[in-house]
Amino acid sequence: MKWRSQLRFVVLMELPLRLPDHDDLLHRPLPAQGIWWLSKWPEFTLNNMPFLSGPRHGDRYVPPSDLLQRFADIKLALGALVALPIGAALKKDLLDELLWQVTFATGNTQSKFMGRYRSAKMVAAAGLKIERDHVYRRKTLLQELLGPTPSLDRIIARAQCCVVLSADEHRSVSDIDGGRKYSLAGITVYDMCDHTEVDPEALWPAYELE
Repeated sequence: MKWRSQLRFVVLMELPLRLPDHDDLLHRPLPAQGIWWLSKWPEFTLNNMPFLSGPRHGDRYVPPSDLLQRFADIKLALGALVALPIGAALKKDLLDELLWQVTFATGNTQSKFMGRYRSAKMVAAAGLKIERDHVYRRKTLLQELLGPTPSLDRIIARAQCCVVLSADEHRSVSDIDGGRKYSLAGITVYDMCDHTEVDPEALWPAYELE
């Protein structure tokens, strides 16, 4: 989102520049005329940095101790925002940010990718580029949130459903909601609470409004 990118830019202008794999530049301050790299700004954001699988992705999933409290806080924020009389575009952007907070609350943060559900391929091999796939697309959840009677509990339950995949697996899944897309793509999904294979279609049925 534009406002988020602008915020990152303002914050980064106050910090030393850090680039991966360039030790000699780790604490090099931004030059006063450092606008040359502005066109390359997306390369420096967490959303665009490549993340690779590693041995830790085979670790057992342990939910954060404050998970339920964070979900309760997010529900309060969602409820307040849904009722707020502001423009639809701004409301949609803010609701989307809260959906991301549901994902991050589970431990599946933008820098760790340690969610509960992971593909067998990315667990087994180190060095693969990995991505997070939302079982229920955020645009579907946003559509319900912006509807007349959103079920906040159900939306939060579905917003936390993500699978960490290899990048090529992520490209292969269909643009649909529910676990069927993993079956169609031939992707084996593990529940990393106990490292067991799950039936994605049974675990995550198709999205239907109640």
